[in-house]
Amino acid sequence: MIKNLSTLAVVNGRKSHRYFTLLAAYLFALLTSFPALAHERWVLTPDQMQTLNSQPKPDIYTSFTLEGSVVLLFFGSILAFLIYVHYFRHPDKWLLLFSGRMQRFVEWIQPLLRLTLGWTLIAAALGLVPRLGNSAMSYPTFLAPDLELASLSPSWQWLVWAEMGLGFWFMSGLWTRIAASVLLLAIHLALALYGEAFLAYYFTFLGISLYLIIRGGGRGTMHTRTFFGLQPVLDWLDNLQMRHAQYILRVLAGLNFIYLGVWFKVLQPNLAVGIINIYEVPILCEAPECFTLIMACIEIIAGIAIMAGILIRPAALFLFCGFVFFATVLPEGYDAHLVFYGVLMAFLLGGPGRLTSTGIYQRKTSDNVLKRRIKTFIK
Repeated sequence: MIKNLSTLAVVNGRKSHRYFTLLAAYLFALLTSFPALAHERWVLTPDQMQTLNSQPKPDIYTSFTLEGSVVLLFFGSILAFLIYVHYFRHPDKWLLLFSGRMQRFVEWIQPLLRLTLGWTLIAAALGLVPRLGNSAMSYPTFLAPDLELASLSPSWQWLVWAEMGLGFWFMSGLWTRIAASVLLLAIHLALALYGEAFLAYYFTFLGISLYLIIRGGGRGTMHTRTFFGLQPVLDWLDNLQMRHAQYILRVLAGLNFIYLGVWFKVLQPNLAVGIINIYEVPILCEAPECFTLIMACIEIIAGIAIMAGILIRPAALFLFCGFVFFATVLPEGYDAHLVFYGVLMAFLLGGPGRLTSTGIYQRKTSDNVLKRRIKTFIK
């Protein structure tokens, strides 16, 4: 029996070492993708973007190269590994450690989303987070630093006050579900006014608004009388589980990352190459075209992983660090990505969420499977 236990420990140790090696490769890839988190429209002027997009794409994007083949093969292997571990094998302890949720802290998710969203709206209305080339408090924007209200007709300037009022509304915690419904209308108005420019933020804002509609304001909200006729709707929403809201949020946030990776890094790679060269990003400036392809692969893989709920906590933690680091080295404020901070904190505290009553790991480790494992272990 002791011999069997030793053999089992050695085998499990080898397996864990192999999986942790691949996990380390995945996290290292996230580290190399941090420049992708700097939004191109925030750190490049419109003239710079037009000039860069007028140039031909790098050869690594338009022809067969050894570097491009190695990059695609490497990241394709990482994606295949993540899908295999998540869907086609019994979970290891390290994988279970990154699933589930932190029960003691989940009540802080809604306040974090409310406060980060509220300040984002107020800062946008006051022009406190301008894009490169604009001075602070001179160009009010609508939801994001590159969506300037000055580009719209004067009849839309009332959006400044509406946006500021909605921001204070979220921060107050009063009737959060109604405020989130108003935000739902606002983001579709922004989509109609700005078109493709707002798609870079659309799915994240949509996920936050749906999350707050389902979950409400959470801790620290004001308890008041409900509007007439809304109580049945509120009762139905209260019966929905937190895991449903987490699932919707991570699917939409992951879709946002995939869109950013495809639209900016695959279809417009010269913008990322320009950022690397203009700001002389360490290491990356040695081979900007190759690293731009790496960033494209990572942003897409990270989006797929977040959508599927694979290693969502490590991914969220490293992305959070990346936002903070490049807010330091690039000309963008720390609060420029405040909405994304709130979403990543929701993943760290609440986990991936799910639609079914039992998660994929729970279904894999049913009672029969556990009994078979115990019998094999004691033989």
